[in-house]
Amino acid sequence: MNNPYTDAIQSEEDYHQQAEHLGATREHADRLLRQALADAREAPDTNPYELAYLQLVADMNQNPK
Repeated sequence: MNNPYTDAIQSEEDYHQQAEHLGATREHADRLLRQALADAREAPDTNPYELAYLQLVADMNQNPK
């Protein structure tokens, strides 16, 4: 069984690596993650990292670098 804290840290590291790969700034990625974490509190079955990543992809496709 995995430790939920270790899993959360790994998820955050993975999210930031994916954001960097997309060319997003750390600040942009952090802002979307904070919003996704707040949104996920209202929908407990929602994965905040997945939600933040999907929004990040949409943002980067809308404003490519």
